[in-house]
Amino acid sequence: MRFACSFLFWSLALSCAGRGNPADAGAEASPDGTSPADVAADVGAPSPFLNGQRGDPGLQSISRIAFDRAGLLYVADGESNRVVGIDLQRPGGDQTLSAPIDAFGRRVADALGGGIAASDIVFNDVAVDPVSHQIHVAVTRRSTREDAMLRVAADGTVELVPHTDVSFAAVGFATGVGSSVSDMVWTRAGLVLSAQHPDWTSATVVVVPVPLTHGDPARVTTTRTYHRTHVAWETMAPIDRLAAFEDGGESFVAATFTCTPFVRFRVADLSSGMMQITGETPFDLGPGKQVREVIVYERGGQRAIVATVYSGFTGTSFATRVDGALLSGTAIDRVAPVLFGASETPTNTAATRVASLDNVALMAVLDADRAVVLRATGRLELVPLP
Repeated sequence: MRFACSFLFWSLALSCAGRGNPADAGAEASPDGTSPADVAADVGAPSPFLNGQRGDPGLQSISRIAFDRAGLLYVADGESNRVVGIDLQRPGGDQTLSAPIDAFGRRVADALGGGIAASDIVFNDVAVDPVSHQIHVAVTRRSTREDAMLRVAADGTVELVPHTDVSFAAVGFATGVGSSVSDMVWTRAGLVLSAQHPDWTSATVVVVPVPLTHGDPARVTTTRTYHRTHVAWETMAPIDRLAAFEDGGESFVAATFTCTPFVRFRVADLSSGMMQITGETPFDLGPGKQVREVIVYERGGQRAIVATVYSGFTGTSFATRVDGALLSGTAIDRVAPVLFGASETPTNTAATRVASLDNVALMAVLDADRAVVLRATGRLELVPLP
């Protein structure tokens, strides 16, 4: 169970509250640039990982998935407190989805076999291989708690992702019982995870340097963030969602929290070895909100943010586009702009509603013009980015 700070939606009380299983949503955007592993990931090259292994990585769970720019897959295995990098053997050709798929849960259940009901499938995450443009999903069976990864071909065919005889590397970030991973993104400076572990008492971020070195430990730090609508600094509030972006040649992540600050962290700071890193809050979505999905993308040199947001005041979800220039803003923390009030109508011109992305459960960037979305209705499709 994850915990989200500062707004108990069902009672509209400002307090810490339990949050639903991370299997309800999750996605990330790929930042610009090339990873240090890019060249080594070419077809026929040696392992793109340092001290890379060959065989079955022995995944115990598939909490979150992400790709780097070279198409290397990363899996957050919360049950075993590891991040596993996998060099997949991908199908040839462009695998961009050619047509929407209705009842996608039924198609996934059929691919898993054994007469599984579509209602038994919970979608944990969606990610896009930037090389093939193929959609990948991570799912859990409600009845057995078994996790699986599947990929979708251009013609809509769904199949399990083979990962029992692969080049891989695994990096641990905790010991003992498993962790809950709420999100994971790749940046040029490393993989960044928001995670909770029973032994940790503060909001925690994990950074895994790239290229992965099998057997090395990850870097773990706690965070201190300013919550504009609470008018308070917090160290216990866990991160809901992450999105990666580049600014001035450096890698950053934007982290979201309940009630609803967007906080930027420089990845170099998170991986510096310091016990606690203070983030900067350049804007806030306002009271009673919780980000369910967030992506950052660039088009024509302009950065934009799209978020799907749950409103505790109305009990409904909506999508908004935010001017990405705010991520570099200097009016931070106590003077950061608040973009929404109690309603779903923006109070600041930096934010606009995006009706085409309402009712989205999962979302990931496909390219500068389109996003992959899985709607709450079960429809998987490509949607133009605003």
